[in-house]
Formats: sequence, C-alpha cells, structure tokens
Amino acid sequence: MKKLHLIFVLLFTGSTLFGQSVEMLFDSLTNQISKAEKPSDYALLAASFNALTAMESAPWEAGYYHSYCLLMEANGTDTDSKKDALLDQAETKVNELLKMMPREDELYVLRAFINQVRISVSPMMRGMKYSGLANDDLAVAIEIDKNNPRAWFLKAMNTYYTPAMFGGGKEKACPLFQKASGLFAGQNKEAKIGWGAEINSQMLKSCGQ
Repeated sequence: MKKLHLIFVLLFTGSTLFGQSVEMLFDSLTNQISKAEKPSDYALLAASFNALTAMESAPWEAGYYHSYCLLMEANGTDTDSKKDALLDQAETKVNELLKMMPREDELYVLRAFINQVRISVSPMMRGMKYSGLANDDLAVAIEIDKNNPRAWFLKAMNTYYTPAMFGGGKEKACPLFQKASGLFAGQNKEAKIGWGAEINSQMLKSCGQ
C-alpha cells in the first residue's frame, strides 16, 4: 500500500502543488480499494477519502467511499466494540449524504450493507432486527433503481443467511444472485461505484452455477 501512503500525503500537503486534480486523487484512491487486504489498509483509505471530501469540487462519492472503507475496516475487525464504533461512523456519513440526496439508491444499499455487518457481532441477538433494517433499505433502493446490481446482491446475501424456516435459505437466494450477476454484467463500466461483482460470482459457485 505504498502508493496509498503517497496519496494520503498529497491530500494533506495540497494536491494542486503536485499537479493532482481532485478527480485524479479520487480515481487513485478508488483504484487502491481492490488492493486493500487488512483493516489498517481500509482505515488509511477511509481517512484519505474523508480528507478528500473537504476539498473543493470533491464528488459525493468521496463521502460514500469514506463510509464504505469504514464498513470494510469494521468487517475485518475482531473486537465487537470497535466494529460497532466503526459502523456507527459509517452510518453517520451515509445519513448525512441521504439528507442531501434522499433519492440516491446507492446510499440505501450501503446502509443495508452496514446493517448486515452489524449482525456479525451477535447473529442470534441481532439477526432479526438488522436483517429487517437491511431489507427495508434494499426495498427502497430497488424502488428507486430496479437495475442496481448491488441491491440484488445484498438482498441475495440476506436471503442466503436467513434460515429457511424464516423464509430464507440457499434455494431462494440463488436466483437472486443470478439476477444480480446479469445486472453486474450490464452495469456502466464508467460508474464511480462498481463493487460486488466478484463476491456475487463466488456466491453463485456455491449455488453450483
């Protein structure tokens, strides 16, 4: 992650001094996400995106990825209290963005993802509450854009890990992963938000597809 450390330095020393535009910095940061492996990698990315949000003309997606990287840091964190604290920060950022863009489907998808990760702290105690909250947000996202592949992917994940006795299970989830796969294949390659296709493909393998 040496390149990421350099980007982080540029953000705090003035990007224009080095001839770096906000868009170039944003693209450089987003390109580093797929290379992140440890919670500390995501922590540095989250801090970098947060710094970028303070820069003039920064895209709203910088705030989105600040939240996303906090979420991914939390997902790799073993300490429950730290996981919850990171997820709280991630959700606060999403809610701030939703106040400005209440019809942005990607924000509802991201908040659903945050609630799904909250379940991992205590599946038995949290499963019903947070899977329900996630499903509510995914329903809104799909109502706004029925072709959002991440919404269908997370809906499939929620279904996959919900016991069959409660209406979930592998059999019901696999068609949703398949639907998401088709939508991922057709998504705009130039879009600033594009995560999820690789994990969805892995889940399809568990479906025997």
